[in-house]
Amino acid sequence: MLWESLTASGWYLLRIIPIIAASVVLAELLVRLGALERLSFLAGPISRFSHLSGESGVALITAFLSPTAASAMLRDFYEQGVIPRRELIVASLARAFPLIISEARYMLPTLLPILGAVGLWYYGTWVGINLTMTFIACLLGYFLLPRRALCSVRQVGADPPLFGRALRESLKESFRTLRRIFMIMVPATVGGFMLADLGVFEALAKGLSGISSYLPFPSGGMAVLATYIASPIASYPLAAKLLAQGVIAAREVIVIFLLGSILAFPLRLRQLIPHYLGIYGPRPGLELLGLSLGLRSLVTLAAVVLIIP
Repeated sequence: MLWESLTASGWYLLRIIPIIAASVVLAELLVRLGALERLSFLAGPISRFSHLSGESGVALITAFLSPTAASAMLRDFYEQGVIPRRELIVASLARAFPLIISEARYMLPTLLPILGAVGLWYYGTWVGINLTMTFIACLLGYFLLPRRALCSVRQVGADPPLFGRALRESLKESFRTLRRIFMIMVPATVGGFMLADLGVFEALAKGLSGISSYLPFPSGGMAVLATYIASPIASYPLAAKLLAQGVIAAREVIVIFLLGSILAFPLRLRQLIPHYLGIYGPRPGLELLGLSLGLRSLVTLAAVVLIIP
C-alpha cells in the first residue's frame, strides 16, 4: 500500500513539476520584460473616476508590479499630508484589481498544470471578485472624495532589461518561488495519495454524509475544504484527484476554494496583521485590514451564491 502510494504520487509529481517550473520561469520572464506593466494604463480611468489624486494614481500603477511598494507609497503620502484619510482608504481598497493581476505570476503556474481549465476558471473568478472590489472602492471615492481636475497618471518603472539579463533574473527569482511551492506541494501530494489509498477521505465523506444536504457541494469535498484552509497549494492536487474520479464537479471545486478562502482568514491574520501594521501603523493598519477583509468576504460570498447551481 505504501509503495503504491509513493509510486502513484511520484509519477504524478514527475508529470506536473516540469510544467510548473517552466510556467513559473515564463511568468517571471514576462514580468522582467515589462509585460505586466503594460496593464498600468488601467490605473488612469480608475483614479479619475474615483477622484483620486495623481499620487494615488501612481501608487495604483505600482501595485501592478509590487502591491507592497504601493502600500508603502500610500502610507508616505498619508503621513506627509498629501492625501487625506478617506483617500487612503479608497486607494488601498482600489488596489484589489492590480493585486490579483500581479499574483497571476504565482497562481497560474501552479493552478493550470494541476487543474487545467478549472484552475483558469478559479483564477478568473478571483479576477472578477477583485475587479468588483475595485469598482466598489471607485464608487466610494466618487461619492466621498472631492472632484479633481483631470490629469494624466504618469508611468513608473525603468525600461525593461535586455532578454539575457531578464532571463538570468527570472531564473534566480523562479528558484526561490519554486522552492517555496514545492516545499509544500511535494509532501502534501504524497500525503494526499497515501490518505486516499488508506480510505481516509472516503471515511470522512461517509461520516459527513448526514450534513451533506446543508452543503453546496458533496461531502467528499470536505477533505479539499479542510486542506485548502491549511494550505491552498496543497489542496490543488487533492481537488484534481477527486475531480478526475467524479467525486466533485468543476463548479463545486470553485465553490470549495472560495469558501475555504473565507474560512482561512483567521489563519492568515498572523501574516496580515504584521504586514498591515508594519506598513500603515497600528490604527490605520487595523482599519484598512478590517475593511479589506470584510469587503473581500462579502464579495466572495456573493460570488459563491452566483456560482452555486
